[in-house]
Amino acid sequence: MPLVSLSGASVAFGERKLLDSVNLTVASRSRMALVGPNGSGKTTLMRILAGQAVPDSGTVVREKETRVSYVPQSVAASVVDPESPPTPLWEEAEKAFDRGAQLVRESAALEERLGALSPESSDAEALLWKHHELQEKIEATGYHARAESMHRVLTGLSFSTADFSKGCTEFSAGWQMRIALARAILRDPPILILDEATSQVDLESEQAIQKVLEKFVVGRTVIIITHRLAILALADRIVVMQDGRIVDTGSHEELLTKSALYRRLYQIHFDDMRQTA
Repeated sequence: MPLVSLSGASVAFGERKLLDSVNLTVASRSRMALVGPNGSGKTTLMRILAGQAVPDSGTVVREKETRVSYVPQSVAASVVDPESPPTPLWEEAEKAFDRGAQLVRESAALEERLGALSPESSDAEALLWKHHELQEKIEATGYHARAESMHRVLTGLSFSTADFSKGCTEFSAGWQMRIALARAILRDPPILILDEATSQVDLESEQAIQKVLEKFVVGRTVIIITHRLAILALADRIVVMQDGRIVDTGSHEELLTKSALYRRLYQIHFDDMRQTA
């Protein structure tokens, strides 16, 4: 069964159609990239896939309890809260394990109940079984191994151990994108969705993000909006959009051969790269 499936999904803003009868299936362990001109509907489609929006018409079918980590193009609001004291980088990364922390609290409360029961209580067996289930869920979140995971992912994104105690407001936009990506990866989601994760970062940040993604996408389901060829190379399927519709799909090589729009987008990006080189 696909993780997410869209059938006839349409979204309108006034008289303008942002999505027009889109059909799309996201298979488990697939790596898909969305490309297209500005205003072609990529972000709207991405938000529907992430569960952050619903179509005006059409259907969306999801596999039960499929978790999604979504990293939007602008991540400052998700990393920096101007009304709150600066959160240290380590604590921000640890938010990826909030679900595990909640389960640990539930387990502790259950242990208190068990400790208060008499040996003859009829509730003991049921509570012990529930406690066992909670331990399995906690293990699945990676909560007990979180320190090792956080250290590995953060240093993989070129943060130093001295950075761990710095407030997130001290980092530039490019580094804040790395923070958001670290948090998303640490959640170990069935689906990771990235909306132009490297469009507003410097070359050093782009290379660090690409290096981490190359390892993370193996055997996982990833959906990416990007125009960067190096990031496109991570996808096994590229979906080309225009005017709210999917107009072509295929690999990079296939689309260069059969899609005039894709060739034009590729040439524009290639020319931009030569001008900035």
